[in-house]
Amino acid sequence: REQQVASLLSTFEDVYAGNRCVTFVSGQSGSGKSVLVSEIHKPITQKRGYFVSGKYDELKQNIHYYAIIAAFNEFIDILLTEPSESLTTWRDKFIEACGSNGQVLLEVMPKLEVIIGPQAEPQALSPIEARNRFNYVFRNLIRAIASQEHPLVLFLDDLQWADHASIDFLKVLLTDHEDMFFMLLGSFRSDEVDETHPVKEFEDHLTKSSIPITYISVGELSIEHIAQLVDDTLHCGQKRAIPLAELIHEKTMGNAFFVNQFLLSLYEEKLLSFDFQSGRKPEAGTQWQWDLEEIKRLNITDNVVKLVSDKILKLSVEFQNVLKLASCIGTKFDFHTLRIISESTVEELSGILITGIREGLIYPVNSQMALINQFAIESEYTEFKFAHDKVHQAAYNLLSTEKRAEIHHTIGTLLLKNLP
Repeated sequence: REQQVASLLSTFEDVYAGNRCVTFVSGQSGSGKSVLVSEIHKPITQKRGYFVSGKYDELKQNIHYYAIIAAFNEFIDILLTEPSESLTTWRDKFIEACGSNGQVLLEVMPKLEVIIGPQAEPQALSPIEARNRFNYVFRNLIRAIASQEHPLVLFLDDLQWADHASIDFLKVLLTDHEDMFFMLLGSFRSDEVDETHPVKEFEDHLTKSSIPITYISVGELSIEHIAQLVDDTLHCGQKRAIPLAELIHEKTMGNAFFVNQFLLSLYEEKLLSFDFQSGRKPEAGTQWQWDLEEIKRLNITDNVVKLVSDKILKLSVEFQNVLKLASCIGTKFDFHTLRIISESTVEELSGILITGIREGLIYPVNSQMALINQFAIESEYTEFKFAHDKVHQAAYNLLSTEKRAEIHHTIGTLLLKNLP
C-alpha cells in the first residue's frame, strides 16, 4: 500500500497551507481501509498534528453524530492527560469558541466540563433551530482545535452507516469560508454506497462548493502481495512462499482480513507448524512446514464470516454467550454495560474478555491495555471493540433473528433498571 500511504501524507501536507482537505478511502469489507489509514497516524503526530477517529456502527444509525462525537470524546480524553497550564490554555480557547452555548456540547461530551467548567442551560429552541445551533457551536470548537501549529485530521470509518445529521454537519464544517487547518478522512465500503447513497450526495455537494477531494481505492491483494506477506511471516523465501500464496489467494480472493484469518486458521489446525529440530540449526533458518495437498483436502471454507464463526464455536459456551451479547451492543462495548447484561461478576467477565483478546477476536480501545491480564481491568468503564466488522458479524450471526430481538429487549430492560 506504499502508493496509497504516500497519497494520504501528500494530502496532509496541503493542510499546512490552510486548506481544508477531503480524502475518501473506498474498498470492500476486509480490504484493509482502516489499517491503511492507521499507517499515517504516527507520521501525523510526529508533525504535531492531531489525529482523531470515530467509527459508525450498523446498529447505531439512529444516534445523531455518533462517530464524530466518539472521535472528539477521545480527543478530550487525550487533553485531560496534559498538565494544568496546558488545560488552562484549552479552557480559554473552548470558552471563547462556545460562547454562552457550552452546555450544548456538554450534553454529548460530558468530560469537557472538567476543562470548561459547568455551563448555563441553553435557551429552548425548535428542533431545527437546536440542530443549527449545535452545528454552529461544534464547528467553532473544531476551529479552535485545528491550527497551523497543530492541524487536525478527523477519520470517520464506515461512512456507509453515517446518519443524515452527521453528513449535514460535515457539509457545514467543510464549506465554511474561513481558513481551517483541517483534513477529513472518510472510509466506506464501495459495494454498499450507490449513486443514491447520502455519501454520494455529500461528494456532489463538496464538488459544487469547489472543495478538492482525493479518492483512494483499496483493492484486493495479488498473489505477489500475499507471497510477500507469507515470506515476511514465515521467513521461507519468495520461491517457497508462492505456491502457498496461490492457494491462499484462491480461497480468499486476496481480501486482506481473510488472508490473515486464513493463515491463523492453518496454524490453529496444525497445518502450518514449526520444525524445532531443523530450526535449531543456524544454517537452516526458520523452518515452517506445510503440506499443500493436505490443506486442499481439508476444504477450509472460502467464507470469512463462516471461518470466524467456526473459531468462536470452538471456544467455551460461556465465552460464546458473552460474545453474542457484546455483538448486540455494537462493534464497540464497555465492560460495565456488558457486566450488567451478562449478569456476571467482575472476575468472571474479566477472564472471558482476556480469552477474547488472546484469540484476537476483541481488543481494548485503549492501546495501553494491549498487554492486559486479569488484574489489569480495574475500571468497569474500560472499552473494548471487535477486531473487525467481520468478527462482529460472525458473533451476531450466531443468533437467530428472534433471539436477537429478545436480547436487545433484555439489554434495554437491564440498563433501564441499573443505570441512573
